[in-house]
Amino acid sequence: MTDDDADVEPGESERVTGTFLVAEADEEGDGAVLMDAERGRVHTLAEAGDLVVGEAVVGEVVADGVVGAVWRIAKTTDRWEITVGESEEPPTRNALDQASDDVGELVRVERAGEGELHLITVPESGTEQAVADVLADKQGLRARAARLGVAHVTVRSAPGLVCVRYLP
Repeated sequence: MTDDDADVEPGESERVTGTFLVAEADEEGDGAVLMDAERGRVHTLAEAGDLVVGEAVVGEVVADGVVGAVWRIAKTTDRWEITVGESEEPPTRNALDQASDDVGELVRVERAGEGELHLITVPESGTEQAVADVLADKQGLRARAARLGVAHVTVRSAPGLVCVRYLP
């Protein structure tokens, strides 16, 4: 069952299928928090098992007990770690050519393979701070990567441009 199917029969457990980001996980396996990468809904797990923060999990979660209070993973079909980092390399010529001239604009560019590029035009004097701000949102970067089904997020920059690369 998904969020679109809100009618849960008494005695039945709510089920949600999708791609989830491990937002928090107890190192001893005592609990975890999954964020639905597509809908933003949060699911608290009573047991984390071997889940690791920053990992994407494709599968199904089921409410245990009171509907929506505590969840468990019922099925996993795929799982991968998502890395986030900054590259010393500048954006490619293609990225520079496709970026907007308007400060504050975001341009999304599909890659020939998997993933996409997000090109953010910023004031030249604010490029360093913009990169820091982008990198500070690791959970948001990982959630977008999970939605896209990719494992790497790399941030490149040049004066006036921040390029966020979502790559397989």
